[in-house]
Amino acid sequence: MNNIDLNKKNQISFKSKILKQFQGEDYSKIALLISNEYEGFSRNGGIGTYYTSLSQKLAQAGWAVILILCQSDEKYAGKSHIRALKHIFSTSEVEDVLNLTEEHKFILNQAKEDYYFKYQSVANWLLSQGFSNSFKESKIYIEFPDVNGFGYDTIQAKKANLLGKNCLTNITIHGCFEWVFEANDSINKEDWFDKSCHREQVAYENVDLAFFPSFFLKNKVESYGWQTNHAHNRPYFVPIQPILTYTKYELESQLINVLGMTSREERSYVKDYAEYYYTGQGEIVDLGCWLGSLTLPLIYGLEKNKQVNSTQIKIHAYDLFLWKQWMNAEVVGTDLENKYQNNDSFLDSFFTQINPYENKLEVYEGDLTTMTWNQDKPIEFLLVDAMKNWDLTNHVIQQFFPALITNISVVHHQDFCHYNCSWIHLIMYRLKDYFEPILYVPKGSVIFKYIKQIPSEYLQKTYSLEDFSIKEITQAFDYSLSIVPPAAKPNILAAKIMLLINLGDMMEARKELNWTKKTALYQPDTDLSIVEKLLIS
Repeated sequence: MNNIDLNKKNQISFKSKILKQFQGEDYSKIALLISNEYEGFSRNGGIGTYYTSLSQKLAQAGWAVILILCQSDEKYAGKSHIRALKHIFSTSEVEDVLNLTEEHKFILNQAKEDYYFKYQSVANWLLSQGFSNSFKESKIYIEFPDVNGFGYDTIQAKKANLLGKNCLTNITIHGCFEWVFEANDSINKEDWFDKSCHREQVAYENVDLAFFPSFFLKNKVESYGWQTNHAHNRPYFVPIQPILTYTKYELESQLINVLGMTSREERSYVKDYAEYYYTGQGEIVDLGCWLGSLTLPLIYGLEKNKQVNSTQIKIHAYDLFLWKQWMNAEVVGTDLENKYQNNDSFLDSFFTQINPYENKLEVYEGDLTTMTWNQDKPIEFLLVDAMKNWDLTNHVIQQFFPALITNISVVHHQDFCHYNCSWIHLIMYRLKDYFEPILYVPKGSVIFKYIKQIPSEYLQKTYSLEDFSIKEITQAFDYSLSIVPPAAKPNILAAKIMLLINLGDMMEARKELNWTKKTALYQPDTDLSIVEKLLIS
């Protein structure tokens, strides 16, 4: 690349027999899909299925889609028998279809010494350069998989301004870097491993657009030292599988009828966690414990945990412990009916329900936003039922999230599927690189694993609705909807509609509700009925 006279770049052109194929067609938008796999060619894998689907979608959108097959000895001369593909070329026919300068021929011949790697990259650049030179006014989109640095030289050419202002390069990772590691022992070629890793990393870090289909793959390449700050999540690369649903609800009789706004599944889950999964590496924190309907199962589970000395562990329980009028509806028919007036303390009823396990707790009574957490104490299990507004949400992030343990801690969002806690979706989407959703617990909890340390600037920031664009809000709810099973989707849609109501955009809120009512997602016995009444009133 360094030996090329930049003034001669236009001497790369297609031969007349190829140019004739370009006449009389619309090439205002050209998509070059460069891959070693496509359905119907060679041995197809997941990459081939991806590019087949992508080509069909691009063709439907009016793009002239051109497939460049790598590592293929077949020669197609631009002719295609596939409806979605305008033309097909292979890297083995560069000299047959292009007019090349002596410098380019020299570079290409040198690259042939490394046919499966360097040659593929150089050939892809020359073919891309040919299209760029032939269609100077067209929009040209070039996409590569993360295979052996196929896009390395093309991306360097783009950075050197050889491909023109209307060209956009992209790499979507498919996990092919894993193949490099797996194949290292089976390929006997000097330095191929280091060079292949280098080409893939440099190409991905310098491409115009970088996509990753899953955060698992993103975290994987980051563990190899790749920079991914510029990369975007494209989750529909493959259908996202919702997280598993926790279905167990076997409980001791004392826990079945415990008073609280929690389901049997939620009580069973926290008990199971404390009994089987808690390791003692950090504290157990219950934010917003109310009458202790999840605190008590945590204690039961901890008592049975064989991995830790439960006598040395206390659960940290936080609540304002002040009665509010809306709570009256939750205690009708119980001993607490008509017991408290507005703003009365109900701490005594909390201890009554927890009895005789008061010594297993550290209880914090009062406004959570005035309390701090000792950052020298790591948190292993953080049960969050306190993100009731932006102030509380920010305080939880600033005080408790810094104490989470990477790859150990679990965050239990008890209000994830509540219509009036839309900020949880915005925050967890903003922090999606650091948490992995692992479980849905009916009727409204989602469990996250803390997988990567959150940068301090994210933890110190004070968030508000104004920090999120409409685009990011949409992406946040799309993300939340994609990770939960169908039973949880209506309430998340209700949270999105409630956010639109809070924004004052009643027209868009009604539009969202009307769309939902036309789908199978609408269920009248969910939070959608609540927001529907708000819109009617």
